[in-house]
Amino acid sequence: TSLLGRQLRRCGERGERWEAVYLALLTRQPTANDDEILRDLEAGPPAPAADVIWALLNSPEFFFIP
Repeated sequence: TSLLGRQLRRCGERGERWEAVYLALLTRQPTANDDEILRDLEAGPPAPAADVIWALLNSPEFFFIP
């Protein structure tokens, strides 16, 4: 029922879903490197958006640096 959850349900294709996740968490579009990683991820078994969200939340880019 979260805002991001509602946005993800409205998204059509996977690329659109990942873009919504990146914008919501990192306030930026996925880079070319991010796109490559996401394409590799999509080549395997379906990855729930929750797994990608968890990985982004634990990435160094998301850490607060005072």
